[in-house]
Amino acid sequence: MSQRSHGALRQCRGRHGFTIVEFIVIAAIMFLLVSLLLPAIQHSREAARLTQCKNNLKQFGLALHNYHDVYQLFPAGHRYTGIFDGDPNSGRGGNGFGWGWAITPFLD
Repeated sequence: MSQRSHGALRQCRGRHGFTIVEFIVIAAIMFLLVSLLLPAIQHSREAARLTQCKNNLKQFGLALHNYHDVYQLFPAGHRYTGIFDGDPNSGRGGNGFGWGWAITPFLD
């Protein structure tokens, strides 16, 4: 090996990694890209939540109408199963269930 090629080898061997400046620049670029993408991701998640909420409300409406098709009336707002004294504020209304319980078999 000549002296000239040995010096070139030594020069290439000394630089293997990133400098701190290069690392900071790359980190800043990555931070910028993430900060630009985050609002778009949050917007798509919010749109998905809104779609899911609308679908749930539609399922409730369909279940209510299916209940109506079977029983020819909509379910009661609240049905007592115990002794009821007629005063809903007395606290002696007994156990009961509401319309949500009545339409459960009709939900998908």
